[in-house]
Amino acid sequence: MIKKITLLLLLSSSAFTYGQVMVNDFEMGSEAPGNTANVPTLVVDNPSKTGINLSDKSLRINRVSVEWWRYVIINVTPDLAISSTDTKYVSMMAYCSKAPDIRISFDGTNDTSTGTNNSTSASINIYDNTKLNEWQEIVFELRNNNTSGHTFTHNSGTLFNLVIRPDIRNFNGVPPVLTPASGGDDPVYLYLDNIRVLDYNPLAATTNNWVGGNSSDITDGANWSLGVPTSTTSLVIPSGTTNPIEIGSTENLTFENLDVKDGAVLKINSGGSLIVSGNASGTLQYDRTITKDADLTKAWYSVASPVSGETLTKMQANNDLANGSGGNRIGLATYVNDGSNWNYFTTTSADAIQPGTGLIAKLDNASAGSVLSFKGNYSKGTVETTISQGTNNFNFVGNPYSSYINLGTFFTDNNAANRLSEPTIWIWDEDKNGAGLGGYVTKMSGTDAAFEIAPGQAFFVSAGSAASNKVTFTEANQSHQTDTFLKGNNSERTEVTIKTVQDDLIQDTKLYYIEGTTTGFDNGFDGGLFDGVETGLSLYTELISNNTGEKLSIQSLPNSNFEDMTVRLGLKAQANKEITFSSSSINLPEGMNVLIEDRVANTLTNLTTDNYKVTLTEKVNGAGRFFIHTSNAKALSVESTQLAGVNIYKLENNILRISGLSEGKANLSLFNILGKEVVTSSLDSKSNIDFQLPKLSSGIYIVKLNTDKGSLSKKIVLE
Repeated sequence: MIKKITLLLLLSSSAFTYGQVMVNDFEMGSEAPGNTANVPTLVVDNPSKTGINLSDKSLRINRVSVEWWRYVIINVTPDLAISSTDTKYVSMMAYCSKAPDIRISFDGTNDTSTGTNNSTSASINIYDNTKLNEWQEIVFELRNNNTSGHTFTHNSGTLFNLVIRPDIRNFNGVPPVLTPASGGDDPVYLYLDNIRVLDYNPLAATTNNWVGGNSSDITDGANWSLGVPTSTTSLVIPSGTTNPIEIGSTENLTFENLDVKDGAVLKINSGGSLIVSGNASGTLQYDRTITKDADLTKAWYSVASPVSGETLTKMQANNDLANGSGGNRIGLATYVNDGSNWNYFTTTSADAIQPGTGLIAKLDNASAGSVLSFKGNYSKGTVETTISQGTNNFNFVGNPYSSYINLGTFFTDNNAANRLSEPTIWIWDEDKNGAGLGGYVTKMSGTDAAFEIAPGQAFFVSAGSAASNKVTFTEANQSHQTDTFLKGNNSERTEVTIKTVQDDLIQDTKLYYIEGTTTGFDNGFDGGLFDGVETGLSLYTELISNNTGEKLSIQSLPNSNFEDMTVRLGLKAQANKEITFSSSSINLPEGMNVLIEDRVANTLTNLTTDNYKVTLTEKVNGAGRFFIHTSNAKALSVESTQLAGVNIYKLENNILRISGLSEGKANLSLFNILGKEVVTSSLDSKSNIDFQLPKLSSGIYIVKLNTDKGSLSKKIVLE
């Protein structure tokens, strides 16, 4: 009577739990089989932990007979159904001092049946005879109704037995056995470990399969059949992976192919990026971390779905979006340039979110987390988004990829005639002017070509007049970068920022000083003002030369002759409210000051040292009152000692009267707003002097009077 060993499946706490059935890893020693006369086995400590997919215990097998059909039965449960079109694989780790010949059959119908001999299958690979006493993976192909003779049937409702028939490979016609002849040397033992049924072939050289359990980190080599994933391997995350596999917030990963099986999810954390150069399938989740605020006017973020196949139904199910002020509106909207501006979705919205579409989003302040999740498929290939000219030219679009795109390349990809009215984008930054004080950041092709648009970042473009217009996002423009979501880039250029504040509204405009630019319009260096959304306050400049009234958020000027350039400032502000102007600068020449001229109040204020405050007596919406100057002239200081009783005032537009002087010599100088001396004269002091001025341009001037008894400075305005 032939005896057998029956090994029951133990659902152990082994690390290998994803995309597989763990038949046995022999970790539960209490279930170890006893030795028999035919195939003695014993669960022992692993003889070597060198290799992959190894547990602490292993099954040791030896033989007492030369017949190859001696066997070990391993019970497989739960039921393992294999469809007629499916292929699975049996994997086991083997260790031996001789090259073993292991075969399996998989058609036993109960815990005593060994199946039929004609169902026995050889392995796909053989144990490498040059690497004895090393753990090696042996793999068998497992099919149902396979016409090649590998017929492994499953009798539903009974145990599904794996029958292992171990032997030693035949060398030189002599069939060796696992046990020596009587009186021979010590037995040759075969060790087996981690017998698994997989839905992938672990021997495929370029396929790296998730075996999981060690952590959720995609870069942890212990989680993969081939170790740490590389850009030249294809990844498979099998069905049954219950926890999302994660790409970290600082991880930038490229894979050749990606196959996320049904039920599994690959999650990209905020700041991470993913590029798949070949084929991609399955579910991705991109989490973007944003802040929250109870104020319904704050904590809005401009976003775009970095995955395809996202819908409003899924967005609402996977996120705690803020509740709107009425009409079942939710904290998610798109932009339409028909005058309605923001179009808010509602609790019943089920629209598909098209890749490349810009959105604004706000999370519920009472929710537990601060993550906005997108769930769908990997965005592959070129993405095109329709744009148009409506009540304004602005269109809200966004990066459709799970990686970064370069702004300069984006403009190159969209330089078709009349596609964009200017190579400029506008990005809403929730904290541009301080925490919770948002504003639009302007980026242009000439000054910001190196800027990287982050995954999930939306922005405005201005449509040109082309028919059937669109913007294009190209797959070749993808790259890995550090996170730039809502961030600007550092600059070494010379910049001046003019900021204005009225009530709780803040706006600014910028002047860039760049070699090679002009005082006229420089495409890619002068950026228009974003006015696609109504606001009570706006600030801009107009061109110095060839001014057509275009409103500029950023104006680039030559990086020289600062004192020769007067910039016309445009303002939209409310009446009967104080407004404050201030300035900041980067890399201005030493001693250079930023001045604001108010031609209605006849004032000149050095914004480098002081803010300028004025209460507007009427609503302002245009340019012509305020001007910006840059000057390093010390003559503009009016803090000289006054002469007691001496006055300087304009008698007529071209005559200055100086009264109250004592007899003696005096010197008079007149400086324009740039600090340039335009008049100088020696005077014979007397009680009243009428000084005839030459013909001068309208504007503010500084009069300086020096006498033996002191000096006096005064501002005058010539009409």
